[in-house]
Amino acid sequence: MSLRITLLLSILLIITSCEEKVDQAWVTVNKPGPNPETVEGQVDTVDIYVYKDSYEYLDRDLSLEQLTDEFIKLDESKTLNIKVSTDADHDRLVLLLDRMNKAGLSKFNLHTLKDDSKPISKSE
Repeated sequence: MSLRITLLLSILLIITSCEEKVDQAWVTVNKPGPNPETVEGQVDTVDIYVYKDSYEYLDRDLSLEQLTDEFIKLDESKTLNIKVSTDADHDRLVLLLDRMNKAGLSKFNLHTLKDDSKPISKSE
């Protein structure tokens, strides 16, 4: 019995000593590059603000229906930055996301505004 154990331990020792140990492993990660179709200076994102009583798009207060008409005009490759006020009802956001989906817009970022004040428009 002890001879078998000695033989098995010897085989195990030989097998484990023959393995090549690797201290580091290298993984190649291919990151996507910039979209070649994007013209330099062209804006790929669009900001939409969701407030308690209104939606804002391109410095204009719009109703949900007007905003839906604007969604239809947008290219599907655009990314929407949806900035939601903390006092806005969640159903306003859900309605907006539903209209975006129907218009074929699926790329968006969701942000929470730190305060409930509207940003100063670029024209002011």
